[in-house]
Amino acid sequence: MARSAIFTVHALERFYPGESATVKRPEMLKAWGVPCIIVATLLITTYTRNCTWTNDVALWSDALAKSPHSPVACWGMATSYRKIKNYPEAIKHYHDCLERNPLADVLYLELAESYRHNGNIDKAISIYRHARQMGINDKRFHIGLGELHFKNLELSDAFREFSSALLLQPNNAYVHYQTGLVFRAQGDYQSAIPYFEKALLLDPRKTAYRQQLEEVHLLLGMN
Repeated sequence: MARSAIFTVHALERFYPGESATVKRPEMLKAWGVPCIIVATLLITTYTRNCTWTNDVALWSDALAKSPHSPVACWGMATSYRKIKNYPEAIKHYHDCLERNPLADVLYLELAESYRHNGNIDKAISIYRHARQMGINDKRFHIGLGELHFKNLELSDAFREFSSALLLQPNNAYVHYQTGLVFRAQGDYQSAIPYFEKALLLDPRKTAYRQQLEEVHLLLGMN
């Protein structure tokens, strides 16, 4: 507000060259009256709005209160809670959003991730599967499911999901890498090699890809 006020004073001085903004002359005060009232009103409005929109949660809460049936406001509310890692609140709002728009793929994706970060892996898997039943086929869902199955050591399920993701996006370095990890976890180092090689070819900057490739070569040499 202080910077805005200073800017306003300098701006007014430009309209009255040669006159100082601090000179108390009746004609200047009269001329400044209306502009100052307008500026003061704008500053108060800005200050009030900034207090209301202190953070994303407050912003979207205000938007949702004004437009309770807005899918955009509902989604904004859910994502704002997810950003601050308040996953229980995020989950609640994502479910509300899906009641309004049950075919929005991003809602399923972010809801599943919220369950995942909240420690409920099985529920996250069920959300991904439900999205599939709704006819949503997206590489992100296959990748997410693959990661969750891998975390649960359900390696054949993880391989199936990563393979499906590669059918949709065959040059995804990360998915090649994840598939290689599945084979490594199964002790099939030979099958892991081409996936790590492909991942490194697609993204040579990833040190993890190179490290995994070197390690499986080393493990093969030890056997």
